[in-house]
Amino acid sequence: MTDIILSSFLSLFALFGNEEQVDEKRAKAMIVNYLRRHFGIRNIDGYLDLYSDMRLAYEMTESLDVEDTASTICTNLHGKISAREEALLLLRIMEFCGNKEGAIHPMFKTMATVFGVSDSLFQDFCDFVANKTSDHVMLHQLEDTDGQLKTLYEPTSNMLLFTYTGHDTVLLNDVPVLSGAYQLWQQSSVLKGRGGKPVYYSTLISTYNKSKSTTTDVEFCGRNINFRFPNSDNGMHNFSFTLHQGELLAIMGGSGTGKTTLLSILTGTLIPQEGS
Repeated sequence: MTDIILSSFLSLFALFGNEEQVDEKRAKAMIVNYLRRHFGIRNIDGYLDLYSDMRLAYEMTESLDVEDTASTICTNLHGKISAREEALLLLRIMEFCGNKEGAIHPMFKTMATVFGVSDSLFQDFCDFVANKTSDHVMLHQLEDTDGQLKTLYEPTSNMLLFTYTGHDTVLLNDVPVLSGAYQLWQQSSVLKGRGGKPVYYSTLISTYNKSKSTTTDVEFCGRNINFRFPNSDNGMHNFSFTLHQGELLAIMGGSGTGKTTLLSILTGTLIPQEGS
C-alpha cells in the first residue's frame, strides 16, 4: 500500500472527522485499529500526526465544500484499490462517523456511487451502522460478555463482518477486538469471550441459513478406506470418518505421518485401493 493511497484514506477520515466532529480520542483509536488490522502497519505515529494536521487544515478552511472534496478524493482512489476494499473503506468511514439518530450523511451515497457500491450493499451498510436488523444484518448476544455482537453477511461474496460492542475483552484468534469497530471474520477464525467459549464462523452462518425456507444438510463420509503406496505398506489403513457441514477440523501430526496423503485422498488426487 503506497503512502499516497494511505494519505487519501487519512484525508477522508480527517474530512469527516472535522465535519461530524468525531471525538479525537475515539477517532485515533479507530485509525490505529484500521492501520494495524487492515494494513499490518506497526509504526503509526507519523500517520496519526498526518491525520491531526489534515483535520486542523480542514477546520481552518473557510467555506469548505465537503461533498466536492470527498468526491475528488474518492475519484482519485477509484481503481487504485480493489472494489471490495473500496466498499469496506466506505463502511469504515460510515462507522467512524457513528450513527447520529439514524441520520446518514448524504456524502456516503456519493462515495458509494463513485466506488460502484450497489444500492443493496449500501443499504446493508446503513442498516449495519444503525443497528437495524434485516436479512443480512443480525444482532447476537455473546455469551460470557456484557456486550453484543452485530454481524453483516454478504452472500454473493461470502463475506462476514462483525462488530462487538461491550466493555469485556473479546478475542479473535487470541487478539483483542476493538469495541465498536468492525472486522472481517475469516472462515478459520474463532471468537472467544472472557469465559473462553469459542464462537465459530459456521455457527453464525447457520443463523442466516435458518432464516431460509429450505436448507440442505451436507455430510462428507469415508468408509473403510485403504491406500498403500507402491511397494510399501505405508498409507491409510481401514480409515472411516463422517464430517458435517459447518464443522472446523484440524489435521495434526509430525512430518511423514500422512497429512498430505490424507488430504490427497479427500480431494481425489489419490485413489484408494479399497473403501468409498
